[in-house]
Amino acid sequence: MQTTTLIILFILLVIILLILVIVYTAEPKDKAKKQQEKNEQNSIKIRSFNQLYECIKNKSTSEKELTIASEEVLKHYATITPKLGSRPHPDFNKYATMIMSLCRHPNTTKSIILHFDKKLQESNPSYSREIESFLSKGLNSRGL
Repeated sequence: MQTTTLIILFILLVIILLILVIVYTAEPKDKAKKQQEKNEQNSIKIRSFNQLYECIKNKSTSEKELTIASEEVLKHYATITPKLGSRPHPDFNKYATMIMSLCRHPNTTKSIILHFDKKLQESNPSYSREIESFLSKGLNSRGL
């Protein structure tokens, strides 16, 4: 009786060991897939500010592409060079023309404009007044 109990116990331990080996070897494959997906996402090229501006300036750009381009600007280029005393840095002109182009674009929506305005002001509180000014000019220049 003791030998059969030992044999059954041994078989159960071997089965448990096999299950653990299978689970252990299957897990790294999932981690490898996740790592590969992460590397693919990181390998996506970041578009330059000028490329994003051209995308926003292009009148045939769709609403979805506008949203993506404005999000990329906010993600990678949201910080404007600090002011030179009381006047804006010359780099601000790029952002001003982008705001105006975004406001005038035929496929833009109020949510895109407001989100872009809000996030740009949050990132650059010293330029808040200038951003508001160009936003007003852009909205007023729309041919409604």
